[in-house]
Amino acid sequence: ACLTALILFAWIDRAIGRRAAWRAALIFPTFIEVAILARFASTDMLLTACITGALAAFWRIESREDSDPRCCRAARLGFWLALGVGVVVKGHIAPVVALAVLVAYGALTRRWRAVRSLLHWDGFLVFLALAIPWFGTVIRLEPRLLDFYFGHEIRDRTFDGVGRRKPFWYFAAALPGGLFPWTFCILPALSALFRRRPDVGDAGPQKSIERFLAGWSVAAFIVFL
Repeated sequence: ACLTALILFAWIDRAIGRRAAWRAALIFPTFIEVAILARFASTDMLLTACITGALAAFWRIESREDSDPRCCRAARLGFWLALGVGVVVKGHIAPVVALAVLVAYGALTRRWRAVRSLLHWDGFLVFLALAIPWFGTVIRLEPRLLDFYFGHEIRDRTFDGVGRRKPFWYFAAALPGGLFPWTFCILPALSALFRRRPDVGDAGPQKSIERFLAGWSVAAFIVFL
């Protein structure tokens, strides 16, 4: 939780401003769900940090397109590095969430150039260099993991819903409680955000950050339904 808060502070400070950065960094760890999960022996908070880091790296590219190629390359490698660590932490869910967010952002703003810039061999190489040795070592030690991971975790749980104990509406009902004590601030803000009708075709990177955050919240929510 602290790592995610630090990533949020560094990202929002650059993207929006210091005041918003402090708010984001202080509000996130005080969500009741974050406070609870951070005290369990769970990989969820580290996964959250990886996804947040990857998407913050993407926004660095989106907000600095064509201005600094070295910076964009470093951000691209950081994106794939974060997703590679996310795969090691909790499997395929890290790239799935990140991909869903990027698709949602592209659909909302029609800005696909930064998304396409991520599709480069050096980023794939970083990602595979992290993921393949880890899974290769684990599968060598426990061969049954291959069928369990690709069969049960990906095929059955992702596409067939096997092992999911909660109905599809559970997360919508639980969300207000998880956001407590900021529920009454965040939900109205999200509602106001979606009621706006910006000129998405001409919106610049800074104006698009609200669309990016909105797409992030909705896409991640849908992935876990």
